[in-house]
Amino acid sequence: MPEELKPAMAQNFIHDFIDEDIAQGGRFQGMQVHTRFPPEPNGYLHIGHCKALIIDFGTAEKYGGLCNLRMDDTNPTKEDVEYVEAIQEDIHWLGYDWGDRFFFASDYFEKMYEYAVELIKKGLAYVCELTPEQFKEYRGDVNTPARSPFRDRPIEESLDLFARMRAGEFPNGAMTLRAKIDLEFHHQLVLTTENEYLIDMFETLQGTLHYLSIRSCEFVATEQKKDNLIVMGSQHVAICSAIGLGLPELARSAMERHIDFCCSRCLINRTFHAAGSR
Repeated sequence: MPEELKPAMAQNFIHDFIDEDIAQGGRFQGMQVHTRFPPEPNGYLHIGHCKALIIDFGTAEKYGGLCNLRMDDTNPTKEDVEYVEAIQEDIHWLGYDWGDRFFFASDYFEKMYEYAVELIKKGLAYVCELTPEQFKEYRGDVNTPARSPFRDRPIEESLDLFARMRAGEFPNGAMTLRAKIDLEFHHQLVLTTENEYLIDMFETLQGTLHYLSIRSCEFVATEQKKDNLIVMGSQHVAICSAIGLGLPELARSAMERHIDFCCSRCLINRTFHAAGSR
């Protein structure tokens, strides 16, 4: 793409946080901005991908940093080398380059397995035998938290089952590794909507949500974690108060502020530490 047609990177809230953190006396003063673009090679890039890659590559370029290209090849039945090559070509056409930082998620499957085993050993994950349909029966209601009957399974038993899962001993989907998550505030909030589609979507994504909440705080200093928790706690109170008072617009505004805060913290922390995760 000609340089004059290359999309300009406008200032935004992500860059506001970066400016604050890399400034003199900031939390990450002197550190290099290192981002990544992780497409799944199961099709050609669309306009949404282009927006994401311009943010990822453009942010790194703006701050003189680096951006990795990592193919999220976790579903081989739907992926093809044709899409890998097409994605690379399109990124180059948009004027960006990843240098020698080209990776595949599958390169780290063994490490992911080791992390999962570590979670089980620490009592933070367990092997569950409920099917997705059965799990719905245990999702609870506004008075009863969701809880799998296998949540308290002995660690050694979960480790044994997980190893056998990897060996292909069980039919696909018969066993699931679940994190011992605590998203009850959000879960109860979703349940009050009585919207089956929204409830199913939340319960499908709750493992991912828990992972993101952990990763977004993983590299944050202890004092900053406390500050973040205080802010999020006050936002929870504001949301509940608005709902309790029957003020939907105020509740919506409070939720939007909460989502914006959580997303911004997750994005800014990953911006500085994506280099090691590739």
